[in-house]
Amino acid sequence: HQLILNDINHTIKNTENRVEYRNINDNILFFGDSITKRYDLETYFGDHVINQGIDGETAADLLKRMKTSVYDYNTQKMFLLIGTNDLAYDEEITDIVEDIEKIIQKTQNHNPHTKIYIESVLPVAKRAFDGNRSNQTIKELNQKIKSLCDEMNVTYISLYDAFLDKDGYLKEEYTKDGLHLSEAGYRHLTTLLKKYVNEK
Repeated sequence: HQLILNDINHTIKNTENRVEYRNINDNILFFGDSITKRYDLETYFGDHVINQGIDGETAADLLKRMKTSVYDYNTQKMFLLIGTNDLAYDEEITDIVEDIEKIIQKTQNHNPHTKIYIESVLPVAKRAFDGNRSNQTIKELNQKIKSLCDEMNVTYISLYDAFLDKDGYLKEEYTKDGLHLSEAGYRHLTTLLKKYVNEK
């Protein structure tokens, strides 16, 4: 029951935050899956950063919660990292990119002043290959995402290469299980994202 209570308290806290942030445009939103959820954004960037990551989510899942996770916060910036679970669930790259395109379009339509940043999908260790998820398909997906960003005039942040070891896999010091990031991984991610978070 304690887990349920913790979830309820977390939901209440998030609801309070949403009300507090709704009309404040200088906040920053991180939107995505478990890699975002486990990112201690407040420690790295301060309390003006909102975490809307949920374990196991795909781009299609994000589309279902745009109002409560994106529109209602009405932030100055949004950082999106999504796609690794989609590949693990055998989603086609073209379908994933279409869903990311819809997320961008819907955000631009509802919150036109929000600056959008799309992070490349991170590499994984070989033990985390799953379904259609391999570093080869991740690279193909990232190429398509970059092209989409160029077409839609949003900022693409290339992270993939910065996390690789000499054999082309996610560097062991940066991961806990071959997929999710360790504290060293999040520190490294922070150094790569800081200039985008801080830019005016």
